[in-house]
Amino acid sequence: MSQFINHSLLQILHSGNLVITANERQGRFLRREYAKAVTDGIFPHQATLNVTSYNGWLQSVWALFMSMIEDDSQQPSLINSRQSQLVWEFLAGKVNEFDSVVLKTASSALAGQANSLINEWELDSEDARFSQTVDTSLFSEWRKLYLGHVDYNRWIDISSLPDLVRELFHKSIIPAPNEIHFYHFAEFTPQQQSLFDEMSRKGSQLVRVDREPICKTICRTSLKTVEDEIKAAAQWARSVLELDPNAKVGIVAPALEDCADTVVRVFDQVFDPSSVMKPLANMARPYNISLGKALIDQPVICRALDIISMAQGYLTVEEWVLFLHSPFVRGADAEFLNRTVFAQKIRASGFHTITLSEIIEFLSSEEDEEFSCPILIEVLTAFTESRDAVYQDMRPSDWVTRFDSMLESVGWPGNRQLTSTEYQTVEAWKKSLPDFEALGMVKGHVSFLEAVTYINRVARETIFQPQSPDTPVDIMGTLEAEGLSFDYLWLMGMNDTSWPLPSKPNPLIPIVMQREKNIARSSPEREFTFSKLITDSLVNQSLNVVVSYPETDGDVSCRISSLFVEHDHIDSEELTGAIVPFYSESLVGTAHLEVIDDHIAPPVESGVIIEGGVSIIKHQSACPFRAFAEHRLGARPIEPVDDLLSPAERGELLHRVLELFWKQTTSQASMLALSDIQLLKRVDECVVQSLDELDSKRPRLLRGAYRELEKERLTSLCSAWLEADAKRAPFTQVITEKRSTVTIGGMELRVRIDRQDVLEDGSVAITDYKSGDPSVSGWFGDRPDEPQLPLYAAMYKGRTDIGAVLFGGLKSGSVGYKGIVKEAGILNEKSKAFEESRESKHAEQWDQIVPAWSDTVHRLANDYRQGVADVSPKHPVKSCEYCPMASLCRVAENRAA
Repeated sequence: MSQFINHSLLQILHSGNLVITANERQGRFLRREYAKAVTDGIFPHQATLNVTSYNGWLQSVWALFMSMIEDDSQQPSLINSRQSQLVWEFLAGKVNEFDSVVLKTASSALAGQANSLINEWELDSEDARFSQTVDTSLFSEWRKLYLGHVDYNRWIDISSLPDLVRELFHKSIIPAPNEIHFYHFAEFTPQQQSLFDEMSRKGSQLVRVDREPICKTICRTSLKTVEDEIKAAAQWARSVLELDPNAKVGIVAPALEDCADTVVRVFDQVFDPSSVMKPLANMARPYNISLGKALIDQPVICRALDIISMAQGYLTVEEWVLFLHSPFVRGADAEFLNRTVFAQKIRASGFHTITLSEIIEFLSSEEDEEFSCPILIEVLTAFTESRDAVYQDMRPSDWVTRFDSMLESVGWPGNRQLTSTEYQTVEAWKKSLPDFEALGMVKGHVSFLEAVTYINRVARETIFQPQSPDTPVDIMGTLEAEGLSFDYLWLMGMNDTSWPLPSKPNPLIPIVMQREKNIARSSPEREFTFSKLITDSLVNQSLNVVVSYPETDGDVSCRISSLFVEHDHIDSEELTGAIVPFYSESLVGTAHLEVIDDHIAPPVESGVIIEGGVSIIKHQSACPFRAFAEHRLGARPIEPVDDLLSPAERGELLHRVLELFWKQTTSQASMLALSDIQLLKRVDECVVQSLDELDSKRPRLLRGAYRELEKERLTSLCSAWLEADAKRAPFTQVITEKRSTVTIGGMELRVRIDRQDVLEDGSVAITDYKSGDPSVSGWFGDRPDEPQLPLYAAMYKGRTDIGAVLFGGLKSGSVGYKGIVKEAGILNEKSKAFEESRESKHAEQWDQIVPAWSDTVHRLANDYRQGVADVSPKHPVKSCEYCPMASLCRVAENRAA
């Protein structure tokens, strides 16, 4: 015999009597216990059970009534809570003339909840107390509009369905059942009681089924933190099942939604330590957690919504990348590599948004057949043909048909076999579509954008939990667990702030009325009484019970709930033993590791032009491993795509403006010969050309005021820079963005010098533009922070005299030259010769600088060529601050060790 329910209840179930439960989970519990009894031979055969939830029973009575109405035009429509919410939203605009903070911020869901409370607790909506505050008075008016609108359209609000069923029984339109057994209702609302009283008057025999207490042991314990508590509960559950594999274990928490992710992570590691190596989405777990997730958070639905949004004609690059990587589109497996390569290409395109036609054009122009995507072209072409109605207004039901056509055109949900969770998710999506179609009740015809907005909302508000096989461990909230029984039950999170629940009266109903009727959440006293009912049920209906609470929750100290203070306290280790580290934690420091010195990589082949230019030398100087990882392994972070100019693009724009200017002007004398108007005109022409060039590469980026702001910035910085040039000693032969190939340390590197010009004595000044605030001292030392200019200077060794090495500061508010010069007065009248400057500490005389720099960059280049790749940041903090290789080099872990 089942140890959880007695023979009399089993007999009621077997006889086929109607049993109404408070929720669906209780119904599943009764069916499971009855099935056990049949298996144990208590009954000779398995009968068809007549077990349903209260809401399910109401809807079955409604369906029977509807089947009796022959004229479809006379049939009223039952609207669920989401459909009701749409009506509340639609009518909210009718009360805009009223000024109320609450009504402006309260959601339609709050109004719907208030209406349900009025129905369930039989409040008098005409009570004068509704007029005592602005908010309750305006809600009263809002509700009158709602009731009138619902009545006019022959709709039945789901919260008033019990009243309608009562009328059906009262008028004998439908006969009341002979006998009903109510299983584990914590309480009846006045609305329910009125319904059941009417049924009694009509001859129904109503029986409340209560079970005898079965609890054998109960104790309480405490853990240091919330995570310690969860870990203890998980280890206890595992130890229980190891001793009794057939046991039914429950883990119940009043605030489960707040710690659900932690619960899943901890239980995964305790019950299946190897889960860290598995794709969790497809893993069969030995436990079930009652909380579901929104449909929109399920990948298969999220991609479906992106596909539908694609019908607007464009997506952001990030959305296109997700589409290209999606397994839910036809041809995903066959073209996986090709689509990945194409995704990288559109990331590098510089676009923020790309139209559907542009994507098809890009794909069709792919010259390398090895990376072509013919299936994807077919998919997108078919999708283009399916989106021809997006500019029309249609009824939501017609949009559903259109959306189905769009998804079908791309082969959603894909060619591969769906997992069980994915299949159930798709089915849940289909079942949610009537809620979307309900938009037609209040909106009629809607535009494509309205339809997309609302179908996203439906997916966001529809909570989905995939069905799973019966598991030995159930994890759920307190209200869900009411009426269930377990061999072993752990009530966790039972601290004085979480249980009893805090009161939370509805702000749209007078609080005094709520407290008079003892409405749920209306007062602390009400919550204490209700929580005690639930607590007694949970404790009495399980054999062995543990109650726990965390001593701290974040920064807050906690105490045990007052509902459990009378129970004996025991140390948690008596229940679980010492808290065992996670499998992943236990591995740390236990393995016998073979240490291999791998900081020397294979040498770079000679005669090969190395991509990366001066960045190789800069990274080798900052940290050899970064140079190796970034330039030899090709490890680079995925840069985010922005709809604004990146700092690098803004710098390139300014470089281009100056390049265009000096191509026309060539010398200081030519610049000084221009009048102010001519100079400004030339700068303006160069700025416009640079912006036009960028616009051709990234259409739609520079538009309207944004382009004007960027033009103003470029003009201002360029003009300020030319003022600094005007103050310099004479110079000629300005060359900008000079590209060269240089041999350094046995390697050929491609480099680009921002600017060089010739001074009066024939020597060369080289300049590196900077938008930040660099330091000249970064050129010196064995590992210079800024080796670009030292490398450029080394290029001229033995060929041309260097007269100045300069940073060109292009930072707004700090524009000008900074560097070292051979002779005084080259930068301006106050500039000192090198021997007189503070940088002279790095070399005794000017002629020693370039040879020293040459030795430094050749040594760094040779180290790179020879494969020196040790994790050795020059500055332990500064060098690593913006380095993207931390997860590869594990520098933080090495420091910790």
